[in-house]
This record gives sequence, C-alpha cells and structure tokens, in this order.
Amino acid sequence: LPVAWDVHDQRFIHMNGAFLTSDPQRRALDQPIAARDYQRHVVRWNDNCIFCHNVAPNPGADGMGHFDSTVAELGVACEACHGPGSRHVRENGDPLRRYMQHLGFGKTPDIAAPKRMGSARSSEVCGRCHGQRIPSNIDAVHRHGDRFIPGQPLAEYSTPLSRDTTLGGEEGVFAPRFWSDGTARLTAYEYQGFLQSPCGKDEAFSCGSCHSMHDADPSGQLRRDRLPSARGAESTYDNGLCTSCHASYTNEDALRAHTHHEVKGSGSRCVECHMPNVVYGLVGVHRSHRIVTPAASSPGATPDACGLCHVAWDGQKLNAQRERLFAMKSKEVAEVPRSMQDLLLAGDPVERSVAAAALGSEGAVRAGGMLARSMALLIAALLDDEYPAVRDIARRSLVRLLAKQPSMERAMTSLRGLRATDEKAERSKVVETVRHALPTDLYESLDATWVSGLRAQAKTVAIAIGE
Repeated sequence: LPVAWDVHDQRFIHMNGAFLTSDPQRRALDQPIAARDYQRHVVRWNDNCIFCHNVAPNPGADGMGHFDSTVAELGVACEACHGPGSRHVRENGDPLRRYMQHLGFGKTPDIAAPKRMGSARSSEVCGRCHGQRIPSNIDAVHRHGDRFIPGQPLAEYSTPLSRDTTLGGEEGVFAPRFWSDGTARLTAYEYQGFLQSPCGKDEAFSCGSCHSMHDADPSGQLRRDRLPSARGAESTYDNGLCTSCHASYTNEDALRAHTHHEVKGSGSRCVECHMPNVVYGLVGVHRSHRIVTPAASSPGATPDACGLCHVAWDGQKLNAQRERLFAMKSKEVAEVPRSMQDLLLAGDPVERSVAAAALGSEGAVRAGGMLARSMALLIAALLDDEYPAVRDIARRSLVRLLAKQPSMERAMTSLRGLRATDEKAERSKVVETVRHALPTDLYESLDATWVSGLRAQAKTVAIAIGE
C-alpha cells in the first residue's frame, strides 16, 4: 500500500513522506502519469517485505515475474528466532520426557535457543533482519526462499551490506547509506554497527547483552535487569547497560572524571557520546549501534556527538571545548565540525534530519539559550526544506518545544494536523499560525542572506532505500 500507520502520530501517512525522497525527485516521476508520484514508494511484498516480517519466507518466484509466495507464519513469531518448532512440540507432548528433562536426563536440542548458541550465532539471528545483507545467490532466494535457520552461520547465506559493497560489479551503490567512516546512517543496519564495535569483536558479547525479547519494554527491548530504573525504557541517568561491564563508572567520581559533565546530566550518559543519534529511519533519528570512542573517531565522519547536545556552539567552539576537556591534540580536531544550525540548512537529507531532531531537544536548546532561535530554524525547515521527511522531523521537534508554552493550543493543533507531503501553501498557513501565537521573546527572524547562503550548499542525495 502507499500508506503506513505512523505509531508516533497515531495516523496513516503517505509513504512519500516517510522515505528520503525530495519533492523534485517525486514530482519528476509524475510526468505524464500523475499516479507514478503517488506510487513512488510502493514495493512488492513478495520479494521485499516478506523476508524480514515473516517466518520462513519463500517468494516462490518463477523467473517470469510471477510468485507463489508462502510463509510458515505471518509476522515475526517464535520460529523466526527459534527455528522450526514441530519437533519441539511433538517430543515435548510426552509428559514423561518433560519430567526426565527436568531431572537432567535426555536433554536434546530440539529447538534453537539464542542464549545457548554463543555470541556470534546468537547475534546472527538478529542480524538476519536487523542488518541489510546481500545473498550469495539472489535468484535462488527468490525461487526457493531464505534457507537460513537460527543457529546456522549467517555468512553461509549472505553478506552484510557495507559502504564498499558492489552490486553487479558497480561500485558506490550503497555508499549513501553510510557515513564516510563506514558507520550506517539508516536503520536496519544495526548488525553492521555491532560488528564494527569493540563489543562485537569480543566473544563475551552479543545483541542479547543489551536487548531482551521476552523481558523488556517493546520500545527498544532493553534488558530490564540491567537498567537501574527497571522500566526497560531509556532514562536520563540509566547507564546500567554499559556499567554492567564497565563497572568502574558506577562510581560517581570516576564517571565525572571520565565525562567531564555532571553525573545527573545527559552529558554523563554513556550512549550520548558513544552511541549518538545519527541514524535516520521511520521518520525519526535513532542511536547508532556502532559503539565509538569520540576521541578516536574520524573528525567530520559523522555529525559531531558534542554538537548534538551543545546546539548553540559553532564548530570552533566544539573543537576548543573538546581539546580543553579531553586533552585531544590539535591535529585530532583540526577538521572543524559543522554545528547543528548549519547542518539543518546546509547538510544532506540525513544530516538535516539529525539536526532537526537535535534542535528539538528542549533541554539542549534551553541550556544554550537557543529556544527562540531553534524554533526559528525549525520553522524555516518546515517551510522550505524540499524533503518531506526532514520537514516532518522539524514539525515534531517544534511541537516538543512549544508543548510547555502557554496560549499555543491553536498553533499546536495546526502543527499536529500538518502532513509531511502537504504543499508549501498549506505549510505557510500553519507557519503563520505559529508565528502569530509566539510571544515576542520567542520570536526570532533569521538573516535571509545567511539562510540562503547555507541552503545553496545543501545536497540532494538519492538514497535508494529510505529506511
């Protein structure tokens, strides 16, 4: 279908607003048939969605464009992670056998259990869907299905995509999906991030070190037993997933010395620096699963982790503070990072998405005295950015910043009802409603020359898959 249910806004949205396609790119397809634009992001379930959203998928392609698709079960059910279960059900239907197993006799591996597989095999169960990959024989997969069964080596069937992966001998096909240092910038590449991380190179760790399928909040599926809040959801002060291994940082003095930030602030939260929000997906920005050491990472490779919080700082100040606090040598910070303000107007579509999300962090903009300016920047993005997805992230950020302002009910209602694919005339009406409702101290007019100068640097990047 050309529509999808938006969990965040609790409404249906058009797929053109969810993928990273610009207005000119969309509209170029509707000549002379307007329906082409409407169907821009409709994909065929049989050889696309079927693979990660079902159990034992088999497209059943005949090579002539026809499919006789089958699945063992619709949706991501038990056998997606535990493998075929008929033997398990059959053999454990015998109560005597179950009792003998309880006593420790006759135990047989009649079902795949990720906890018993070892870290590599266990993470490969997740990587099958949470790490886009290229099969060794795509034609065989289309004809006979994905033969991977949990517990088997994933490498026997496919290879995770990377920045350097070629397609039919062509180079650079997948490069736009990764930052220049090879870090994924789209969701569904979490497995690649894990493999690139120190944890992924250590046999003691797997995806299950942080995530739990059966004992966690569905949002993020973070292990409750390692979160101090015991809620299973992220909290400002929850470092438990990290300190369960890096135990020394449970000591507040050690944590403060390591981060150079207040213990109870977001600057002392491990993931803010080591797993920054630089990944686009599902009309939002998410954490990278590549665990990095900011001081050792390539400057300019990804949006600056410090800048994601310190949105008021320009590149020179970001470098100066990093050098002062972390004693980094000048050559390590020689490349000046771009501020979130610059990236919102001058970056490529993923960079602009990252900036739009960062500028919607109430704590960050208030701490930097940036509330009025952040709203002005987000309004500019909502009005003029040519990517519907970027506009929608800016809209959501603006809603967050306005939520605690008095007398903004009408403006908030207009913003919430705005769709990413609405034409500029409709967006202009909403923007005017917001501007008229803003109190004087929260209204800021941006310098038009500065804005146009940055926009001239913005890049239009066609990313083949938007999620």
